Amino acid sequence: MIENVPGIVQREVPLVGGVDEVSPVTRLKPEDYLTMENWRLTKDGARIEKRAGLSEEVTNFGEDVYGYSTYYDADSVFCELAILESRIMRKVTGGSWAAIHTFSAIIAHPSSVLEIHGKQFIINEVDSRFIHIDKADYQIGITAPATLPTLTASSGGAFEVGTYRYAVTYARSGNFGNESNPIKSYVAAAAITGAGLDDLTAGGSYSGSGNITIRVQIDATGTPDTVKISYDGGTTWHTTGVPIPATLTISFSYGATGTFGATTGHTLNDYWDIACSACSITATANQKVTLTSIPVSSDAQVNQRKIYRTTADGATFYWLATISDNTTTTYVDNLEDGALGSEASEDRDVLPNGKFAAWWDNRLWVSGTNIAYYSAIDEPEAFDTDSRYVLVRKGEKGDEITGMVDYKDALYVFKRNSITVIQKRADGGYGADLFNSDFGCIAPYSIVEVNNLLMFLTYRGWEVYNGLDTYEMSFSIKLDTTLSLIDHTKLDLISSVHVKERNEVWLSIPDRTGGNAACTPVYNYLNNKFYVFKFYKIPSCLIACRNSSKALVNKMGTRDGYLCLCESGTQDGTTNISATARKGWHNLAKTSDIRRMDLEYEVPAAKAITVNFYYDFDKDVQRTDTVTGETLSATNIDIRRPHQDHIELGGRGKYLSIEFKSTDNPGGAVKINEMILYHKPRAIKGKKYGD
Repeated sequence: MIENVPGIVQREVPLVGGVDEVSPVTRLKPEDYLTMENWRLTKDGARIEKRAGLSEEVTNFGEDVYGYSTYYDADSVFCELAILESRIMRKVTGGSWAAIHTFSAIIAHPSSVLEIHGKQFIINEVDSRFIHIDKADYQIGITAPATLPTLTASSGGAFEVGTYRYAVTYARSGNFGNESNPIKSYVAAAAITGAGLDDLTAGGSYSGSGNITIRVQIDATGTPDTVKISYDGGTTWHTTGVPIPATLTISFSYGATGTFGATTGHTLNDYWDIACSACSITATANQKVTLTSIPVSSDAQVNQRKIYRTTADGATFYWLATISDNTTTTYVDNLEDGALGSEASEDRDVLPNGKFAAWWDNRLWVSGTNIAYYSAIDEPEAFDTDSRYVLVRKGEKGDEITGMVDYKDALYVFKRNSITVIQKRADGGYGADLFNSDFGCIAPYSIVEVNNLLMFLTYRGWEVYNGLDTYEMSFSIKLDTTLSLIDHTKLDLISSVHVKERNEVWLSIPDRTGGNAACTPVYNYLNNKFYVFKFYKIPSCLIACRNSSKALVNKMGTRDGYLCLCESGTQDGTTNISATARKGWHNLAKTSDIRRMDLEYEVPAAKAITVNFYYDFDKDVQRTDTVTGETLSATNIDIRRPHQDHIELGGRGKYLSIEFKSTDNPGGAVKINEMILYHKPRAIKGKKYGD
């Protein structure tokens, strides 16, 4: 045996480490690597193996794939959803991919899919949608009617003397029903008379009981211009000399508003008329009311209209009738006041646009600008932007929300430099508390929960967070070089996934500075080690989901319209995986004659692993060898799979670096199990400079 030769030193070179990008190369632990690309630790943590590949499930989407999800529809049929930059695609088992919705504008970042009450919610700041249990996709929430019905009173009814007001809503029936806000009145667009600057926009909600015309007239020009206001079309003037405010919006009586485009530049005596209509009628005794031109919705989810009415001279609206279709335009009201039903709800706004969303405390939460809106309890389509929200303004000035996640019975709202936590108060409301003000999340879609901890990117690096403090500020320091090259103009494109089968978290960094290629740092939390993957295509999103067999799998969307199954096969599609693992400089203590290395490895028959050796910081390979596999019989193959070989080195040096490369399609597992180095210390070699 070579170890019995006098003067020979036997060293086992451990394989249990990961990448270390910051330590001096001569002071790395013997197990650590300068580079470890497309190699990973085995599940036992004692060896390294080539990563598994990507199998191509879709190759022709033709644009960025920003999200993916699977679910079972109402008929228990397996369905797949793909969120692309311009549309939503769906595939039903046995069918082909088909577009079910085109976004109103392009999205430019990953988009998660939330499953709530059996429905799939796709939420973004452009055009949020949901897939209903009836298999169709709809807007989240129902837009209120925009026109009023016409009212006519006639004899032969049970009405009392008085003024009656009506309201109409659009609705969807069924166990997952929904309803819009009511239309009770209408504020028409502002119409100008004059040839000057036309920049007044009418808005608000008219609360009057009759029809009026608001006239707004320029009565003086200056800095700013001023207006006078009439509520009877200019017959009488309610107020004069009102300066156009810096906010540009004037609040009129009866709830209407007018917003100018500028405070100056208008023409004297130009005026705008704003027609305000109320759905009301005055009835005499023993009359009934006929409603015609009842509005019809263009929204496919609407299959009902509901009519509400006040009592005589009342102000509160109560249910009157439900029209169980979306076509009928007439209804005759002959109902006594005492027979009216429940009060109308006015807190059913359409989902506000928001970049981030979470389902927490049985409500759907959506982020605005420094604000978090929330739905009614168990009604993810019912919002009230006037009252159901929490302000998230604490933290650094000018900061903005970069993510929100349901975590530890609270809602964690991230900004770039702070973390605010929304919690329930004793009175049933919500309060926002600033938990951390010195760090936050800079890459919104890097947030992932791993074994009851959160991981995400901050300005300091890759963090592990327990809800109050980070695991340790130096956690990701060994990845410093890779993380320092992130392109901070494209942080929205970074995404993460927890690969539970491998005890790994992947962090996809698709854009890096200085011409550096996309890469995916990987953290093995069982062994507390890092390594790096590089794929044949640039990832656009990473997703954990269930397949048709209900097994947990991971998918990858790419920038050029591919959808891939991760951890599948030994190639990326049809592209061979190129894997390189180079050890740090192993310090032999003295300049030595480097005699031999014994290697135990696993590689299929007719395949090979290239082993390169570097001495004393020289950039060139000093010795190379190839170790190959062997055909094994099937009987008990698992306990006979490892191969043993030795490489005669014949080199000399104080420092040694070993590199393993695999560039072909192995057709099976590739592992390095054990390395034993034999060397004989000699005299000091002298100065050496790396080249």
